[in-house]
Amino acid sequence: MQWLRKGLESVLLSPNHNRRCGFRLSNLLVFVGVAVIPALVMAPAGAMVIRGGNPPPARRTAGGALHPYVLVEFAKTATGKPQPMVLSPTGRVIVTARGKILNAQAGAVGGFTRTAGIQEAITYALATGADIYIEGRSAIGRTNNNVYRVDAPIVIPAAQDFRIDGGEYVINYDPLRGTLLTIDSCEDCHYRFGLLVTGAANGCAVRFRPMHPTPIDGITVITDSSFRFSSIATAGSALPPSLGGPSVSTPLAGLFFDARHGPILFNRVYATAIISYQDNILLAGASPSHSVLANTIQVAHLHAAAKAEVKLSRYSNRNIFHLTAATDSQPGSGVITAGSYNIFFLDCFGFPPGRAMILEPGAKGNIVISAKPISLTNHSDSPNELIQGTTGAELLAPGRP
Repeated sequence: MQWLRKGLESVLLSPNHNRRCGFRLSNLLVFVGVAVIPALVMAPAGAMVIRGGNPPPARRTAGGALHPYVLVEFAKTATGKPQPMVLSPTGRVIVTARGKILNAQAGAVGGFTRTAGIQEAITYALATGADIYIEGRSAIGRTNNNVYRVDAPIVIPAAQDFRIDGGEYVINYDPLRGTLLTIDSCEDCHYRFGLLVTGAANGCAVRFRPMHPTPIDGITVITDSSFRFSSIATAGSALPPSLGGPSVSTPLAGLFFDARHGPILFNRVYATAIISYQDNILLAGASPSHSVLANTIQVAHLHAAAKAEVKLSRYSNRNIFHLTAATDSQPGSGVITAGSYNIFFLDCFGFPPGRAMILEPGAKGNIVISAKPISLTNHSDSPNELIQGTTGAELLAPGRP
C-alpha cells in the first residue's frame, strides 16, 4: 500500500497542480484520494483530539506537517461569560474567566476578546494555514448554553482555500450599531455558521464585501465559495411599533451582497431562515464589472421583512433563487428586482395584492416559476417570463401587469 500512498500524494500535493484546471485524470485521483488518503496517511498517534462537536481530523500538508483545526470552544466558567479561543500551535486556547487572552505559545497575557474568541481564531488560523471549527451543542431548556455573545463586529479577511466549520450554536450580536459578520474576498472557501442573531442595529447580519485581493491569485472578488447559515434573525422587529410602544430600528439586511469594490459571482449560499430585516436579502451590483452574478441562493423561510424579502438592484444578474417567502400583513414585498436574466423558483403567500413580486424598470429576461399564481406588479420596460402552475408560461410584455 506504500506505493499507492506515495503515488496519490505526488499528484494531489504537487505544487505544479493547476488550481483552475478542467476535469482530467488528476481530478479523478482527487475523488479517489478523499476516500483513500485518510486511511493511509492519518496516523492516529498524530491526530488532534477534538472535543465538543468532533470536527474532521487534522490533515497533513505537502511537507508532512499536520494541518489542524483551530478550535473555538464554549466557556468552562460557571458564569458562562468569556469563551475560550485558540492561540497556541497545538490548537488549544486559553481565555481567563474575565475574558483575558492567554497566548500559550509565548506564555504571555494578551488583550480582552470582544468576539468570544472567534475573531482571534480567524486571525490565527489565516496566519498559520489552519481551518476553524466552532464548537456547538444542543440547547437545553432556556439556559442559553449554546450562545457565543459578541459585542464587536467579526471580519473574515481575504482568503483562499479556507474553511470555517462547526456544530449548532448561536452568535448573539449585542451592539446596536454595525454589522455582525463581514466577509472579504475569497476563492474556494467554505464557511458554515450557526444561528446569527442581531439586535436592532443599523448594519447587517452578514455583509459580503470584497475589498482586498486574495492571497494567491491577487484579485478582489468573492467566487467559487459556499456559505451556509442555520438561520439569521434580528431581535428587533420589522413590524411597526404598537401604539404607545417603544420604537425600534430595523437592521439594513440579513444577507447583503455588496459588490461596489469587487464582483460576487459563482457562489452557493444557503440559509434555513432569514427573518425581520428591512430587506432580508439585498443584492447590490454596482457596474458590469462589479456585479452580483451567477450565484445560487436558497432560503427555506423568508419572513417579515419591512421592505422586501429579496431585493435586486441593477447589475444583479443571472442568479438562481429557491425561495419561500411569507409575511405578517406588513406593507413589505416578496421580491423586488431591477436585475436581469435571473431565475426565481418562488413560493410567496400572505402579501398584499401586487406585492408578491415587483419587476422594476430595467428588469429584463427574468424567469419566475411558481406552483401557485402570484400577485405581480410589472413596471419593467423589457420582456420577462412568468410560469405559473395554473396558467402555464406567459410572456410579460413591457409594462404589462
